[in-house]
Amino acid sequence: MRDWKAVTLRAGAAGLQPAKLLFEARRRNLIAQDAGPLDQDHRHRFTTSWVLDLPGANMESPLRHVIGGWQWTGVMQFQTGRPYTVTSGTDNSLDGIGNDRAKLTGADVWAVPTTACANCIWYFNPAAFAPNDLRTFGNVGKGAYYGPSLHVWDMGLSKNFHLNTSSYVQAKVEFFNIFNMVNLDIPNTAVNNQATLGRITRTDPSSGDPRILQFGLKFVF
Repeated sequence: MRDWKAVTLRAGAAGLQPAKLLFEARRRNLIAQDAGPLDQDHRHRFTTSWVLDLPGANMESPLRHVIGGWQWTGVMQFQTGRPYTVTSGTDNSLDGIGNDRAKLTGADVWAVPTTACANCIWYFNPAAFAPNDLRTFGNVGKGAYYGPSLHVWDMGLSKNFHLNTSSYVQAKVEFFNIFNMVNLDIPNTAVNNQATLGRITRTDPSSGDPRILQFGLKFVF
């Protein structure tokens, strides 16, 4: 790490203000700490979809009008969790930006507490992190940890009821998150909020809805 005084003198000579001076020190000295995965980084992702014509359309029985001609569609998505960074939540670096990282205490990150968690789930050990020391930026790396994985199954059934050669009515039923799987968001990561640190208190903002069922009719002419 470069000498703080040397960085201070060079930045001061360049006419930088105190907040910018500290930012310059961070930029020069902590580039390695700021290197890390993007928030959208998912190490593994698998997606598949299908369109299947169900049997029964060629039946000779009148039942073919009821059970024949249905089409089954679906999309399945699985992906591992996205990264998160444990932050101090306090501007102990005095840089005026407010993105200080937490400080590791040496405790096991994954030794989650055994106490009850009301309306939440323990994900990591809050005792493993502490606020950064004064005039430091903390030592937790950017995106050092990954949140829960995500599983989504969406399916649909549709059938066309032909009125003539050029027009028909399409009936459709769609199921979103058909198996009602719970997809959790990343845990709360601000050390200055001990009431929620290490806990997951919400579902994923993009795929956290419970099972949703919808019906539709479409007239094509």
